[in-house]
Amino acid sequence: VNLDVFTNRVKNLHIEPFVDDWYGLPVISFLPTDKKLVRLLMKTYVETILSFILLVIFSPLFLVISIWIKLDSRGPVFFGQTRIGYHGRRFRLYKFRTMYEDAENRLQELNYLNEQSGPAFKITDDPRITRAGRFLRRFSLDECPQWLNVLKGDMNLVGPRALPTYEVNKFSKSHYFRRHNMKPGITGLWQVSGR
Repeated sequence: VNLDVFTNRVKNLHIEPFVDDWYGLPVISFLPTDKKLVRLLMKTYVETILSFILLVIFSPLFLVISIWIKLDSRGPVFFGQTRIGYHGRRFRLYKFRTMYEDAENRLQELNYLNEQSGPAFKITDDPRITRAGRFLRRFSLDECPQWLNVLKGDMNLVGPRALPTYEVNKFSKSHYFRRHNMKPGITGLWQVSGR
């Protein structure tokens, strides 16, 4: 692809073309070249530094949570799941494990209890959640390991929720994919709604 063709035509729009990968397809995308780019870079650096500081400060609490999870139920301390991020890129999202080991396998048998419309899955009293998990979820402590995802550049502190691949595969309308025009966040409207 000759990007010079685009560069000459869009010079006055303060954007720069580049070849990107969306859901496995090569596409031509555009980056803003005006002063707002500096603000976005500042936001990225501030969030990265803040995530590092939070990881250091909360590391003693993470040790206590890790011991509690191990004593409460069998399985690993951390839960990792492939999620869809910026422009459909896949990444591994990390959380403290709040469910029993076989939770992913039991999802299909509990599908009829889903309280959400569309591709999302949510039930109020999920039987797959451990005792420690209920406490961690109530205070959103299970989300703290995602500060590692911010350090890696996969996520922001604030943004749309990173959805699992099985939920994105159920998207039926193109406007659902607009959520991937920015990096997903640890917290956002989904997390604060109803609290």
